[in-house]
Amino acid sequence: MKPCDKWKEAVIECALGEPPGAALEQHLAACPVCSMALAAWRKRAAQLDATLQDLTAVEPGPHMPARILAGIEDGASRPFYWRLIPAAALAVIACAVVSLYRPAEPRRPGPATVTALSAWRSPTQSLLRSSADPLLKGVPRFGEGFLEMKSTGVKNVQ
Repeated sequence: MKPCDKWKEAVIECALGEPPGAALEQHLAACPVCSMALAAWRKRAAQLDATLQDLTAVEPGPHMPARILAGIEDGASRPFYWRLIPAAALAVIACAVVSLYRPAEPRRPGPATVTALSAWRSPTQSLLRSSADPLLKGVPRFGEGFLEMKSTGVKNVQ
């Protein structure tokens, strides 16, 4: 049950043990929802208190100290090298990891790779060539056969 929003905090404080004020007592007498919520919260708080008291009241059994001392004595009766077994196992594992781990060597390009890279040409060079490329390599001479020049610089028209 949810109490009224206006009185919610006051009802919670009252459920936790605060004495109710005169205004809250008047509201609880008039509002059955808030009074039922207060009763439910008080009942739940009493259940929680009883459970906590039961948990804290539990004492160890009468044979518990004897069991603890027997466990301590059993550990003391073992030879000391039993304590070294975990350390030895850890050392063996560490040696295995170190011996198996080898960092990768840096790869150097071989001679075939360097040769292949030096001979590589962009595909655009071959795509931009045309069948007229040999004609365009020389300088065109317009009117070469039509206008001949004499050594004196005078043009002869044919």
